Amino acid sequence: MKHILQLVLTLFISFSSFSQVCVHSITNATPLQGTNGTQVTINGTNFTASSTVSINGNPASSVTFIDANTLIASVANGTTSGPIEVTDSSCTTTFGTFTELNDSNSCSVMFSDIIISEVFDNNGGSLGYIEVFNGTGSPVNLSNYTIDRYGDLSTTTVTHTYTFPNGLIIQDQEALVGRINSGGSGIEDFDYENTTNGFNADDRLELFNNGTLIDDFHDEIDGTVGYVYRRNTDISGPNPNFTTSEWTTFTEGDESDLGIYNASSIPPLINTQPSDSSDCTASFSVSATASNGGMLSYQWYFNENNGSNTNFIEVNSTNLPSVTISGETSTMLTLTGNTISIDNYQFFVLITEVGGCSSYSDTAIFTYQDNIAPVPDITPLATLTDQCQIDMLTAPTATDNCVGSVTGTTTTTTPITSSTTITWTYTDANGNSSTQDQDVVINDTTAPVADNDPLPTVNEECQVDSIAAPTATDNCDGQVTGTTTTPFPITSSTTVTWTYTDANGNSSTQDQDVLINFPQIDSMANVNECQSFTLPTITGSNLSGNEMYYTGSNGAGTSYSSGTVLNFEDFQNYPVTLYIYDEVLTTPSCFSEETFTLTLQDCEPPVILPPNEILIPEFLTPNNDGFNDVWNVRNVFTIDPKAQVYIFDRYGKLLKALSQSEPFWDGTFHGKQMPSNDYWYLVQLINEDSSGLPMSQQLKGHFTLKR
Repeated sequence: MKHILQLVLTLFISFSSFSQVCVHSITNATPLQGTNGTQVTINGTNFTASSTVSINGNPASSVTFIDANTLIASVANGTTSGPIEVTDSSCTTTFGTFTELNDSNSCSVMFSDIIISEVFDNNGGSLGYIEVFNGTGSPVNLSNYTIDRYGDLSTTTVTHTYTFPNGLIIQDQEALVGRINSGGSGIEDFDYENTTNGFNADDRLELFNNGTLIDDFHDEIDGTVGYVYRRNTDISGPNPNFTTSEWTTFTEGDESDLGIYNASSIPPLINTQPSDSSDCTASFSVSATASNGGMLSYQWYFNENNGSNTNFIEVNSTNLPSVTISGETSTMLTLTGNTISIDNYQFFVLITEVGGCSSYSDTAIFTYQDNIAPVPDITPLATLTDQCQIDMLTAPTATDNCVGSVTGTTTTTTPITSSTTITWTYTDANGNSSTQDQDVVINDTTAPVADNDPLPTVNEECQVDSIAAPTATDNCDGQVTGTTTTPFPITSSTTVTWTYTDANGNSSTQDQDVLINFPQIDSMANVNECQSFTLPTITGSNLSGNEMYYTGSNGAGTSYSSGTVLNFEDFQNYPVTLYIYDEVLTTPSCFSEETFTLTLQDCEPPVILPPNEILIPEFLTPNNDGFNDVWNVRNVFTIDPKAQVYIFDRYGKLLKALSQSEPFWDGTFHGKQMPSNDYWYLVQLINEDSSGLPMSQQLKGHFTLKR
């Protein structure tokens, strides 16, 4: 019997060990996906305050016991996808699979164009390899690409241009090896064309796309024959300016890496995670850095955290129609409006870099609450200052975190006639209130304000006898008339300063320009003409219309109007000074006058009487060459011994009188040589008529003295 009892006991213990049934159970859990910090609501039976939760064996960062049927667990850092586990009294039950959203998305590189990924120079001979890599995301036709080779780093002359075989296609994420010259181990994918010579130490290679430089290589680190350069895999793309940090040199002759290039990329780095938001406005922000130099995009997701949805879904107006959404695809998400409808919702953001690399942020929770009083929009409030009284108040505003703008109220009544302090009260819809004081000072410190600003410029001729005083408006006294210390009449351009002073001694000033216009006649050059001269139109500024030419100053003497023709015979002596004069008739002292000299010469052509007997030379050249060294009227004294010959300068001055006894002029006056110029002559012939009475006939003209 003892043995039977022992056997029964042993069987009971063994059965209990292998078929233990937990008292608690899990009936549901939501959501079944999320990130670090996601709250998972677990429904079941017989939970206790001692219940613990793990996901795939990783304990939750916190567990909240709601009641025997509900636990809320927060996903801890380091959690991986797997079953949800609840343990109580050393008994564990599991439910479904929770998917931990992580950064395992594809992170292929995305370059703007192809790059030179490796350069191999054989130690001896002309063999070389240039490897190119395509990380653009699409196949590339290499027909438009070339590589220029410079013999050394300092030269500016291209020694060779290597071209790719026509129609050669390089696939995305493919590295192709091109051979320079001949020889080698056959690892090349193609031979560059135009490669009669290879490259060696101190080279520079430039990769062009359709004539545009996109990538640059310099043998700057090694600088010797037989080098191997490999492009680092963490670069952001082609670089037209060689950067040594992008390259690593390897052992001479090492061909092991040719044809292999894997551009690495890592998910975006999250610098600042979203944090929980407890307010009536849900606001979450994140900051991140692109790990591969690409552009970042953002998409926020949410879960109701109430068991209605097992997944997170996109934040947009369709999925969240009860609130106003801002920034759902940016670094900051803001939700306003009926935010009580999203109380306890949880949010995270998916950050994606161009090329597919992505990172999930931690999950943050929104809790609706309003216990914050409105905050004044302007602090401190500006002191209200008035010279007389304040008749109306403009209520300031405050911003409430839930209801937005709140207008202040006060028990102070208007008008306010003495200095005081106003207390404004801001109260939101939930009864939260704040107050703010505003000082009021009644003191007349404001000067009158000009009614017209700027004042118009006073523009008059010659003088201003008076100006109508302008006015200003004072806040207490009304209209104030300006005063000035400027004396009248004003006879020259100036600035008049007007002063406006109110009853309390506050004053302001205002300037008014006065422009006095005087007639101004344009100057005229001296005139030297033959026989006659037509007086031109008088020009200038501010002319009266009565401008004339005069033979005397200040409008004296004989007057001539524009267009008058003056003849040689009109004046006895030259030059004549003429005056151009204009006067504003209402003010005799307001005038303008310019002068010029007029010289008219008798320029009638020489007359030979009788024909072919009297000859008058046109030139005098006293240079002792035997030709025209003296000037004389030939045959004149033979024909008429009584003839008289006079020589004048251009101004009518008599220089020489010729006679039968002294018929020549040598170009001097009182022993002084006269300058090269035109000179005038008068030949007076004395003849007798049939009755024996004398008749006079004149020959006039000019000749040129040249030295």
